[in-house]
Amino acid sequence: MRLKRIIYLIPFLLVSCLDPGDGSDSQLTTELKAIDAYLQTATFIKVTEDNNTGIRIGVTAFGNGAPPHTGQVITATFVGHLLSDWSVFETIHFNDKIDNISGVGLKYGVASLPEGSTATIFIASNYGFGPNGTSTVPPNATIAYEVVLDKVTKTSAELTQFQADTLAIHKYITDSAIVATQLPSGVWYKISAQGTGSTSPNVYDYVSFHYKGSALKTGIVFQEGEVTNQRIFNFIDGFKIGLPLLKLGDVATFYIPSGLGYGPAGNTAINANTNLIFEVKLTSIN
Repeated sequence: MRLKRIIYLIPFLLVSCLDPGDGSDSQLTTELKAIDAYLQTATFIKVTEDNNTGIRIGVTAFGNGAPPHTGQVITATFVGHLLSDWSVFETIHFNDKIDNISGVGLKYGVASLPEGSTATIFIASNYGFGPNGTSTVPPNATIAYEVVLDKVTKTSAELTQFQADTLAIHKYITDSAIVATQLPSGVWYKISAQGTGSTSPNVYDYVSFHYKGSALKTGIVFQEGEVTNQRIFNFIDGFKIGLPLLKLGDVATFYIPSGLGYGPAGNTAINANTNLIFEVKLTSIN
């Protein structure tokens, strides 16, 4: 079966859906140079970037939850700075649906952060306030938002399904006498063999791994194969949460609630709202 069945294409692969407004290539190039010059003096634990949008994300602390999705309410703080002098132009205490974030660049950046993360999102003007600016932001200004993403709240439908999934996975774990660890996200995991690695990947790293996926209820294997040098963030949320727990060479099993898998849509191999079991062996971290 084809790899695309385990790839969940949000948000880092949605660049083509963003509207860059009036930003020109020369303007973007100039702003990217300024952002990258700033980043050379910064001390983030990880910087991820997208050259098409000019958005860079410098992570100060990684959260251990799933990133927010459309319809979910987030609790967060945004502090907006002008890159030119780092002056603050706005502070927002946000408690609303992620859909209602003002500014496509900020919304894109927040949707690219795991719950619980602290980061700074650097935004070129084509995804910021553009050539018009605002009363507090000059035209064509490069901006940066310090973001603390405290909490992501599921929709009522997601919460109902999550509760049912949690009961089903707990029953399976108990009935099968499996010794596994439950995470706050609802993912359970068990490391059955430890590798020789001493470091773990983060959600923006590229990894390779062997995997076998099956439906928890039926035990039917729907996919088995190998992933080569793919970014963790491109996968289902259960992998974004689970893979960073592993070290190189570890063999593990993840028990993933449907909302962190393929959700109510399912896919060609998986029915809607199917809880998943994935057996994985992490073979490289790039």
